[in-house]
Amino acid sequence: MIATPKQIHLKILISGLLLLGAGWAAAYAGVVSILGVIVAAFSPDIFLMGLVAVSVCVASILTTNKVLRTAFTIGLSILFGLNTRLPTLLAEAWKGPQERVTVASRLGGAVGQPMHVSAEVSALSARQNAFAHARPGCVGDDCLATSGFRTPIVGIRNDYWQEKILDSVLAAGFSEAQQGEIAPTLTVRQSRDGYVLVVLMTLTDIQGTVVARYEGRYRNGWPFETLDAVDYEHRTVPRPIEYLLHGNWFSSLAASIALRPTPYPVSAFLKASTALAHPQGAALGLAVDHQKNGNESPSMKATLEVLAQKTYDPVWIIKEDRDASVSKWSAIAWDKTRDDRCSTLLTPETVGAPQVQTWYLFAKDATRRKKARYTGFAICDPDAIWFQDYVIEKGRMVLTKFTAQGDFQYRISFEKPIEPYGFAGGIMLPTFRAQDGYLYFDWWNTNQSGWDRHVARSMQVRVKEPQVSSAANGTASASEQK
Repeated sequence: MIATPKQIHLKILISGLLLLGAGWAAAYAGVVSILGVIVAAFSPDIFLMGLVAVSVCVASILTTNKVLRTAFTIGLSILFGLNTRLPTLLAEAWKGPQERVTVASRLGGAVGQPMHVSAEVSALSARQNAFAHARPGCVGDDCLATSGFRTPIVGIRNDYWQEKILDSVLAAGFSEAQQGEIAPTLTVRQSRDGYVLVVLMTLTDIQGTVVARYEGRYRNGWPFETLDAVDYEHRTVPRPIEYLLHGNWFSSLAASIALRPTPYPVSAFLKASTALAHPQGAALGLAVDHQKNGNESPSMKATLEVLAQKTYDPVWIIKEDRDASVSKWSAIAWDKTRDDRCSTLLTPETVGAPQVQTWYLFAKDATRRKKARYTGFAICDPDAIWFQDYVIEKGRMVLTKFTAQGDFQYRISFEKPIEPYGFAGGIMLPTFRAQDGYLYFDWWNTNQSGWDRHVARSMQVRVKEPQVSSAANGTASASEQK
């Protein structure tokens, strides 16, 4: 027996209502370990499917025209998918981009130059995802189950980004200017417009001329939704309807195509509006100092001389004792004396920041404005410091030398010896020494296998140091290598 249109519509309506009920139930299924988390994750889409099914039924009742019915169904699906957020999205689309950066001219200079910072607040913070919504809260460290619902929380890194303004200025290569010192100025202001955080920045040069501006609008909530940072203890349960309405794939699609401002705006703004130079610039995304033009190599090319070589066939296996406090390989490859010396000659500019994310100041530099970055291990002698970089120049090893006072000496590179397959090469730190105008060190090709170290080749090598002459402004610069 062939079903009539009314019977089909009724079945669709019933299916839609069942899906709505299933979505609602699935939102609470998080209390079931593991399975509940998976089911709860799909509950907004199940709920949306129920709404779409109801919209199909409604469209079929209102019109028999297939084109109108299809258009009506699609329209209702979008309306149901975006629901309470649709008016706000249309208003923001009318306003245009959420972020505007205007750069009249990039502020130039060298890393370490001073800058004044004028800010009403010490840090900026906003949602990582403007389309975030109430969602089931985790139970247990591994989130094996969920219970209750929570909104985005300011103190959680995955929910909100936070940027300390002065730290970002220092990370960009500037130093904090002293009161009364002639220097460029970064002005940062923020205000709130309902659920939107408005960030305004201006950058002025030493004459007070504005060289760049920034405006960003960061959404930290939506009308008719629970405010961010609501406690998610079991007794605090924002209505799950928020999760069911806004956690669907329509909302995810809108989030993926909507224009959004850049997180950490101070860092992004300074990167766009300033151009500081530094000897390690190529490795840090900055201009390369001590170069005549941008077409020159970021380092002076040097030749690696092989003084002695030994190939191990079969490979030499350094067996490790898992219970030993210090591995045999560390005793061979690590230079504790120099490492300890580095901690006295170099101090992080931002205390507590990861090593590769902050500049290091030279303890013997009275100005406290000469900086360098770890691009690999540092080799610290009493009067000189070398920074290694195995990555920045493909197939080459780069060494950048500073005096202990922070004066740049040279930046040289040499071609890495051809590696035995699967065995990467590197400098054995304890063997490194500067003597008679050369750098001497051992270069070993090794790999890790389980707990043990396998050595395929060891080489004794040397590289000629370039001559160094005194530069104007008291900084040492490297002459052409002879």
